[in-house]
Amino acid sequence: MHKTNNEKKDRLKWLEDRLQTLESKPIVCSYKKWKSLSDSDKQSVVRQWSSYYDKCKTCPQAIKYHEMRKALKEGNMGLLKKLRIEARQLNESLPRIPKPSTNDPNLFWTDIFCQDYDTVVEEIGRLTRTVRFTAAEIFNN
Repeated sequence: MHKTNNEKKDRLKWLEDRLQTLESKPIVCSYKKWKSLSDSDKQSVVRQWSSYYDKCKTCPQAIKYHEMRKALKEGNMGLLKKLRIEARQLNESLPRIPKPSTNDPNLFWTDIFCQDYDTVVEEIGRLTRTVRFTAAEIFNN
């Protein structure tokens, strides 16, 4: 069923309002900045976060965590208690690995607001090409 021009205009108005709401979300603002970066800048950010995650995987706290999981699976509660105490001491004595100052780009692909933002922008572009506006509507906006 074909939509009338007025139905398309109403949908376009609703989408523009939705876009404005989405753009007020901090994660969407970061996502828009991410999309505007050059490819080399994006690669740099991805490398920073990959390096951070690699350091997290090999830090003493992570190793202790995996030992605790293994002890729990084996049902060795004595070892688990001992490892938990050691892990707590490690967390208190060792500094945390600093996170990169930028947002993790992996969050953008899983965040519902970022996904919705892309969908709304695409639909606005599609509707804008099909809606017929009068001259008065074009020049009064």
